[in-house]
Amino acid sequence: RNLVRVLEIQSRHTPDLRRKIELLHEIATALEDGLDEPVGAYEALCRALADDPLDGETQVRSQRLAKALGSVDDLVGRYRAAVQTVQSDETKNAVFHVIASLAENELGDAEIAADAYQQAIAASPRDVAAADALERIYTRVADYSNLVLLLQRKVEMTDSIPEKRELGMRAAKIWEEVLEDAEKAIEAYGHALALD
Repeated sequence: RNLVRVLEIQSRHTPDLRRKIELLHEIATALEDGLDEPVGAYEALCRALADDPLDGETQVRSQRLAKALGSVDDLVGRYRAAVQTVQSDETKNAVFHVIASLAENELGDAEIAADAYQQAIAASPRDVAAADALERIYTRVADYSNLVLLLQRKVEMTDSIPEKRELGMRAAKIWEEVLEDAEKAIEAYGHALALD
C-alpha cells in the first residue's frame, strides 16, 4: 500500500509523460498482483489511457481487465473521452479503430462500431479498412440506405478505374433493386459507366 502511495505521488508530479505512464503501469501491477485490487488497477490504467490512448501496454492491460471486470462499455466510454483531446488526425483515426473494434467484437454493438468507423473515415478520408468494416456492418444489419452511400464514397477512396466502376455498379443495383429509387439508380449507373 505504501509503494502505491509513493508511485501515485511520483506520477502526479513528474513532468515527463512517458515516465508518468510507466508509473501508472507500476501502480496497476502493484494493485492487481500485490493487493488483489483489479478495479484499482483498471482505474490506474485508464488514467494512463487518457494521457496516451495508443500506448500498446496500456491498451492490452486495460482491455484484459475491462473484459474480466465486465467493464468493456466503460472502457469504450473512456476511449471516446480520450479521443476528444487528441489533436492529430492520424491518432484520432487509430483511436476510433480501437473503439470500433471493442464495440463490434466485445460489446456486439454495431451502432457504436459504425459510428466509430465513420469518425475514423472523417479523420482519414481514404481509410479503406474502416470503409470495408462499415460495409460489413451495414450489410449484416441490412442498412441499405447507408450502405449505398458508403459504396459511393468508396468510389472516391480508390484510384483503380475497374474498382470504381464495380463499386458504382453495386451502388446502382442497390438503388434499383433494394431501395427502388429509379432516378438514383440511373444516375449511379451513368456515373459508373462514364468512368474511364
